[in-house]
Amino acid sequence: MASFLQNQLAHRNIDNPTVKCGKNRGIITVSVQGARAPLAPVPNPTRPIAGVTAAPTGPDNPAPAATNASGIKGFGPLHLGNYTVTLTFPPNIAAHYDIANIQPAHPQNKAVGPKNATHYDFIVPWHWIE
Repeated sequence: MASFLQNQLAHRNIDNPTVKCGKNRGIITVSVQGARAPLAPVPNPTRPIAGVTAAPTGPDNPAPAATNASGIKGFGPLHLGNYTVTLTFPPNIAAHYDIANIQPAHPQNKAVGPKNATHYDFIVPWHWIE
């Protein structure tokens, strides 16, 4: 059974995005999903994490904003260049997750290209308490 994140990645429509950008602009989308460890090689089914603050920094510095109920937040249109996205977890959320082991990495730095969406996908293992 494919995870939420795998389904989202498989169904992206990059040739016809929902938000149109000018030729000198790009969009950042941030996805924060929780999964039971181990995360590699393929994560277990994931669930969205709402309320995590995503903060992109780069040529533009949009205001940090929280992920929605689907664990997603978008930013843009933005000037082209390298952007680093850092996440901040409120204490009530951080208590349930292993923030030190976010995959693939935290923070993430990527180049935002023209006329497209650059995706920053974070998978966070949740604590297994017995």
